[in-house]
Amino acid sequence: MGSTKYGSEGLYNLSSFEDSKLPLALKEALVDMANHSLARNTWSTYRTAYKHVENCMVDTGKNINFPMSTEDVLLFVSWLLTIRGVKAATAESYLSALRQIHLTKGMIVPILRPDIVKTIIMGAKHQDIIKERLENKPKRIPVTVDMLKMIKIELGGMRIPQERRRLIWAVCTLNFFGGFRVHETLSKAEGYFDPAFTLLSRDIKIKQIIVGKTKEKILEVKLKSPKEDKTGKTIIVDIYESHGLLCPVKAFEKWKRTNPPEDRNKPAFRDETGTPLTGRKLNGILKMCLKKHIHYTGGSVSSHSFRSGIASLMGTMGYSDSQIQAIG
Repeated sequence: MGSTKYGSEGLYNLSSFEDSKLPLALKEALVDMANHSLARNTWSTYRTAYKHVENCMVDTGKNINFPMSTEDVLLFVSWLLTIRGVKAATAESYLSALRQIHLTKGMIVPILRPDIVKTIIMGAKHQDIIKERLENKPKRIPVTVDMLKMIKIELGGMRIPQERRRLIWAVCTLNFFGGFRVHETLSKAEGYFDPAFTLLSRDIKIKQIIVGKTKEKILEVKLKSPKEDKTGKTIIVDIYESHGLLCPVKAFEKWKRTNPPEDRNKPAFRDETGTPLTGRKLNGILKMCLKKHIHYTGGSVSSHSFRSGIASLMGTMGYSDSQIQAIG
């Protein structure tokens, strides 16, 4: 298990700067920096968009030239929405990709969203909303305090190693009370991770502070490149102990006592075999815990439900939308 280089799959190359008269060494440096402007997953999406342009030409029998004209953009968007069948939001993301593709080709970016394209995308979004309503697509259900208690009870009866039960419970309480997105705390994959973005063991610390005249424990969680911060700046989130059944600090400490010796440079949440816990694996366990309590045909509980859960709880307690948004 190792790391992946940030930006290593970028689309920039020396041809992106072929019109420049800079020395080769400087061009190579520019390529490297430009490829580090976006994360690996984003470059992967943009690479897919470029492949779709090629597929569009094959399916329609028409050429698309760079720089793209409004006619080219209309052809591509109509192909995405009708033949490819993607959602409007996905088509819009591919338009963002086209902008970057032009830059990687060393071209001035044309107007990729003229008014007619904006109108079509907006109309397609409205159609997507209507379709979801007609299909009665299950929505994500926020985790509640009572639901969290049910998860704890069901975990206690599962035939899995004790260490793993405590791991799952520690993650559930941390994500709920911290309002975290699942991949802010868990690895995206079991076989590899990027230390620049994955929460590592060294990124969580237990500290004691004085609140009034009382000593309290907190979990200090160091988030790297949270979604709200596009610059990649880290932020510190403090999770306070609650002393009760659902206390996140107590759950974390209990898991750490049974966890094998940690590797500070590995993902923070790994099971007794050393394998990172992923969002997908957590989703499966949550469904096992809640399937007899929740009708999944009407909605589902996933690893993302913890974040919406704490927001819903704050809403019932009378917090304003702006206060909830600030916490998020």
